[in-house]
Amino acid sequence: MDMSHWLYILPVAIVLFFVIGWMEQQPLKTKEKQKDGKVVYRSLSPEDGWAFLHDSRSVTLADVRTADEFAESHLPGSVNLPIAELNPSSSSKLGKRNKTILVYCQSGTRSKQATKALYAYGFTDVYDIGGMAVFYKHKPE
Repeated sequence: MDMSHWLYILPVAIVLFFVIGWMEQQPLKTKEKQKDGKVVYRSLSPEDGWAFLHDSRSVTLADVRTADEFAESHLPGSVNLPIAELNPSSSSKLGKRNKTILVYCQSGTRSKQATKALYAYGFTDVYDIGGMAVFYKHKPE
C-alpha cells in the first residue's frame, strides 16, 4: 500500500474512533419530574435498566406486584414489596436510601406509584423500569 491510500484510510479511522466514543457516552434515556427542586419521579428505559444491572454498581430490583404474582414469576434477585404494603417502615427491606433501586410491576402502573412513594419516603436514586414483560423483551442477547 502506498502513502496515498493512508491519506484516505486515516481520516476515516479517526472519525470512526470519535463516533464510537461519542455513542458510548450517550446519556441515559430517563424521564425525571421534580417539585420544588427535588426529584419526585424517574423512569428509565429497559435498555438502560439492563445496563444498570450489568454495571458494577450495586442495584436492587423491587417487584411491587402481589406476593402471588411474585411467586409465579419475577426477575432474578428481586425483592418483593407489594404496592399495597408499601409504607416508610416496609420500604426498609430495600436497604439504604441512597442505593440505586429499579422498580417494576406487571404493566407499569404500580411501579410508577411505588417509585413516587419511595422518593416521598426519602429514597434518592429510584427508577421506574415499568412492566416486567416489556423489560424482559429488551434484555440484551
